[in-house]
Amino acid sequence: MKTVIYQYWYGSKPKESANAGKKNMQAYANKIGADYIFETDPKFYGGPCSLEKKYSALRPIYDDMFLKYDKVMYVDLDAFVTDRCTENIFDEDIKHIGICEEPDQPELRTQNVSANTYINNSNDNVWAKAVKDKYGCDVNRDLKGRPLVYNSGMILITNEGLIEARKKFTPFQMHINHLTSAGLRQFYLSDQTYYQTMLHVSGVNFKILDTKWNSQIHYLRKNGDKTVNDCRKENTNFVHVQIAGADDKDEDAHWRMVNLPVSLWNIDA
Repeated sequence: MKTVIYQYWYGSKPKESANAGKKNMQAYANKIGADYIFETDPKFYGGPCSLEKKYSALRPIYDDMFLKYDKVMYVDLDAFVTDRCTENIFDEDIKHIGICEEPDQPELRTQNVSANTYINNSNDNVWAKAVKDKYGCDVNRDLKGRPLVYNSGMILITNEGLIEARKKFTPFQMHINHLTSAGLRQFYLSDQTYYQTMLHVSGVNFKILDTKWNSQIHYLRKNGDKTVNDCRKENTNFVHVQIAGADDKDEDAHWRMVNLPVSLWNIDA
C-alpha cells in the first residue's frame, strides 16, 4: 500500500513550532513507511475560491499528484505524534474519508467558554439551518439536539475517496457564498465547516475515527479564569495542540504539552 502524509506552510519562514510539527510528523512518516510531502506557499487547487489559504488543506482531492497513493493523510502542523504511538494511521479501515469528532464541543459551545466566543451553539445552529435550506439535509446532533462537531485538522482519504470527493463536493465558492448569505463569517467559512457540510450532504462515505487520532488540548476561559481542556487519553496517538500562544513555543515545550500531564508542562501561559 502506497501512502503519504501532506502538510504545508504559508509564509517565507515557518515558526519554530511549525518546524517542530514538521519534524515530528516526518519522523512518523519514516517510521510507518509513508511518503512525506511538505510545501511552502503551495499552489492552490480546487477552482475559484476567495479564501484560498483556508481551503488549501483540500489540495489532495484536486491535485492529480495524489492519485498515485492508496491513502493520503492531511494533518495540521500543530498536530503531534505522541512518543507512545505504535499504530499506523493508514491501517484504519475506511471507504472514503476518515475524520475525528470533537465530542466535548457541543457543550463547550453552549457554555461559550472557548477563546473564540463567535464559535458557539447559536452559530452552529445557523450553519445547520443553512445546510437544511440548501440541501434539505439535517445535520448530526447529540442527545440534547446540538450539532456535532468534526475536526478537519486530521483527514484520512483513500484513493477512491479522492475521486468521489472531487466529483461530489460542492465548489468552494458556492459553499462560501451560501454560508455568507446566511450571515456567517470567520471560522464558519473555513475548511472545517466545509468538511462538516460535505460529510452530511455529498454522499461521500465518511467514517468517524477514534479521537486517539486527533485529541485536542486548548484553554477554557470563564470569569477571568483559564484552565486547560485536556482531551488526551491513554491510547492517544495524535495531540492537536490548540493552546493559545503555542505557536510561539519551541520544540521542547511542544514535546511536554504532547507527552506530559498538564501539571508538568512548565510553560508560560
